[in-house]
Amino acid sequence: MPNKVNLLEFQDVLRRSTLNFSIDNVGMSFGKDSFRVGMRSPNAIVILKGDNSIISGIAPTDTWDLNFSEPSKNVKAYFDLIIPDDQDEAVIEMMNEKIVVKSGGQKSNLFFCSEHLITKFDREGPRTDGDLMFEFDITQEFVDIFNLVKKVAGGFGKIYFNVENGEVSIESTDKTNSFSNGMRMVIGQSEFDDVSVCFDFKTFNNVMTLINGDATDFHFRIGYIPQSGGGMASFIKGDDSEKYFVLSMRENV
Repeated sequence: MPNKVNLLEFQDVLRRSTLNFSIDNVGMSFGKDSFRVGMRSPNAIVILKGDNSIISGIAPTDTWDLNFSEPSKNVKAYFDLIIPDDQDEAVIEMMNEKIVVKSGGQKSNLFFCSEHLITKFDREGPRTDGDLMFEFDITQEFVDIFNLVKKVAGGFGKIYFNVENGEVSIESTDKTNSFSNGMRMVIGQSEFDDVSVCFDFKTFNNVMTLINGDATDFHFRIGYIPQSGGGMASFIKGDDSEKYFVLSMRENV
């Protein structure tokens, strides 16, 4: 029996692995029963793992390591053109330097890049995620608040989480400009000292986009790292199958 790849599931893992293709390389490891992805960028870490319902027929002793540069151009663009069978699958062949994907009369050769070009992350999490500022299980209310704030946050390119007088808020503004417009919404309570942590909006929004539909399955945490004066946001799915970590931005306020 030939190996088969579920095109929809492969594309979904590819998108999540690269934070909506904001990471310009990807390395994915598939075994017979499971898969794992660990990727990093200058301001984010992605860890995915789970049952392998994506590529069938891998031998029990084999591991398929798929390493690609510019996955949006070199992988997604080709997968978008493949006409799947009735099970949303196509035949996939693993070779030393490439994979070959076949469906009907279509054949796509997708060559690997050097493993040295892949920004892999092999641990199960960052060495430190900071002192707890606040945390909660994501609710639909938080998703709705974020969707409001993001309507203006794109113009600033950043988003803030603040603790002030015991209140936790999410804010869209530019704190380097005392005359900047802004929008702030309270999202909870915390006993942490007053502090503000700034994140790149595009990266944060990419995570929120990826977890959309399953957001309430995730635990959200922001930690403050005193040594750097920054912080880290983490999104951990309840079954530990998806972890996203976003590092804060430094700015002179």
